[in-house]
Amino acid sequence: MYEKAVEQFHIAKAIQDNVPEVFFNLGKLHECLGDRKTAFAQYEKVLELDHNFVPAWVGGGAILQGEGKLDAALSAFDKALTLSPDYAEALFLKGNVLRALRRYQEALDAYSKCLSIDPKVPFVLGAYANTKMLICDWSHFDEDLDKIKSQILQSQEVIPPFPLLALIDDPDLQLMAAKTWTNNENKNLEVSRVVHKDTHSEKIRIGYFSADFGFHPVAFLIAEIFELHNRQQFEIYGFSTGPNTEDPMRKRLEQSFDEFIDVHSWSDAQIAAKARDLKIDIAIDLTGFTQDGRTNIFALGAAPVQVNFLGYPGTLGASYMDYIIVDPVIASENNQRYYAEKLAFLPDAYQPNDRKRTRPKNRVNRNKAGLPEQDFIFCCFNNNFKITPHQLDLWASILKQVEGSFLWLLEDNPMASQNLRYEISKRGVSIDRLIFASRVAPEDHLHRMSAADLFLDTSPYNAYTTASEALWVGLPILTRIGKSFCSRVAASLIRAAGVPELITTTDDEYVELAVNLARSPSKLDALKWRLGQAQENAPLFDSERFTRNLENLYLQMHEKSELGQPPAQISVFEGKA
Repeated sequence: MYEKAVEQFHIAKAIQDNVPEVFFNLGKLHECLGDRKTAFAQYEKVLELDHNFVPAWVGGGAILQGEGKLDAALSAFDKALTLSPDYAEALFLKGNVLRALRRYQEALDAYSKCLSIDPKVPFVLGAYANTKMLICDWSHFDEDLDKIKSQILQSQEVIPPFPLLALIDDPDLQLMAAKTWTNNENKNLEVSRVVHKDTHSEKIRIGYFSADFGFHPVAFLIAEIFELHNRQQFEIYGFSTGPNTEDPMRKRLEQSFDEFIDVHSWSDAQIAAKARDLKIDIAIDLTGFTQDGRTNIFALGAAPVQVNFLGYPGTLGASYMDYIIVDPVIASENNQRYYAEKLAFLPDAYQPNDRKRTRPKNRVNRNKAGLPEQDFIFCCFNNNFKITPHQLDLWASILKQVEGSFLWLLEDNPMASQNLRYEISKRGVSIDRLIFASRVAPEDHLHRMSAADLFLDTSPYNAYTTASEALWVGLPILTRIGKSFCSRVAASLIRAAGVPELITTTDDEYVELAVNLARSPSKLDALKWRLGQAQENAPLFDSERFTRNLENLYLQMHEKSELGQPPAQISVFEGKA
């Protein structure tokens, strides 16, 4: 009863307006109501009355962090820790800011101190383990993982769902972690649903919600789909919950919707209310548990039908999400138990692609890319946190069997590169066999990928947009399919590109096929030729086909909703064509 509590504290404030605790509690209540601006003003008032009121520094810092004002947030947490050096929550939040600032060792120090003071601070162990993965620090890897698994099984708040994807290939544990996270996120909300309503018009209103409408991999994938939607049947709305990146992709997206609404500074409740006012029929969450996700918009009820799609490769574990869009490789009809949502099957890959992106015409000069001209180049441009100790074991085995070969990796940060060199040398491979590529503009990255011979995927968290990019430029990608959504993405894309022989099911198959392809130039050239043809005729790159199939699912979802029927598993093979 947050609104009623606010009224009571305002009565208290009227009686005596110089009590810091009154303003602090008002701040916490406004946070619960999703009004961060008012909450921050209350915390400022607390500090006017008592500059040493530590929880107000922490509360204000958390709001600043949520708004992306990282330096200011860090200053607030430092002030809190100056006043109270063992304040565990402040140490945890400071670690989160330092991680966002890419100051990884400092973040680890903050998390480590927090764990030593209070290991039960929610999600601190997961943040600690994830930060170590970001720099490929695998010390105590198995020990940390065992603790995380044990605490997930006890429904403890140990790790956010997203970093867990790179650690385990266990859809049961992923579902449990998602439910625990969602329950924590929703604990201050009254979860509600938009009930069946009268049809407002002949067109179905689709609302896409994303923090990534700009220079981001999700936008690179889905941009053309917005443009291709059938405007005779659908009205398309974009709700941008992230900052305005003011780049060409942002401008393209703003023009691709019937209505584009920048709601970055709005509260979750305001965004959900706006969607209801617009009578959105189907709300699509394109962010999920990835950075800046705002799932509480959907907990508050944005539309009669709510869908988890594309941004997060897994279940959200939430009762208020009706569907998750998958394909026959990502999930089988027998996999429903791994998902809180009902499965909505596309016939090809669940992932869209944009045919308007750059298509390299010629192979890039290897010398310019810093590569040896004549040797065999394996590559993996996945983010460093997706590389596990076991994955590097397999890569080391491949490099040992293919003389003169090199492994070309993304250099996300110097600490990760240094640790990977150390780890590969422990496995008996010269550090000179690893070559690191710095981050460059997307068009330049697409072009340079063509210089590699074979892409070696990671597991359990596969390549995602990166896999589509590799296939788009004609670079074969070898994957090892697993059990969970994120460990089956590359297999889904490879199948839809028409080269299913690049999908392996065991470690031994993965290593053996990588070695065989490196030793068989003719086989590799044949695969590259087929991928060249795939740009023109494979389902993976047929955006028109993808859009019509996606719309077919939307039509079925809407029809069930209008008839007052509960969500149920659907496929484009059923219902309207």
